[in-house]
Order: sequence, then C-alpha cells, then structure tokens
Amino acid sequence: MENKYAAPKPNIPMTDINIATLEEMCALPAIDIEIAQALVKNRPFHSWSEIAQIPGISDERVEQMQREGARIS
Repeated sequence: MENKYAAPKPNIPMTDINIATLEEMCALPAIDIEIAQALVKNRPFHSWSEIAQIPGISDERVEQMQREGARIS
C-alpha cells in the first residue's frame, strides 16, 4: 500500500504512537489531550490510514504528526 503521508523532517526525535505516553504524545503540537486519549484508546495501529479514521484526526493532521516526529512501530 502506498504511503500518502508525509515523511518526518531529519533530526526530529521520533514518538511511537503505539507506545508513547499521553505526555509524550501531547509534546507534539498536532496532538492535544483529546487526540492523545483517542490514540491510546484505539491502539495498536498498523497504518496511518487507521489513525486518520479516528474522529478529529484528518489526513492533514496525520501529515503534521508525521512531520513532527510521530511514527508507528
């Protein structure tokens, strides 16, 4: 499956959405507490398209999360 989402910028610390704490996720500007809670509730994720299906998370937000260092293990 083709990855249509953005690649992170070089030298940005990576935050794994599948294992990060609420605090670690909220350190990313694209993720507020409500989004972080929804991510924790719906783990594990196997693709970015799964994350984009969560209410409140658009494709644009997924791209921003990735540019800020979010990743999926």
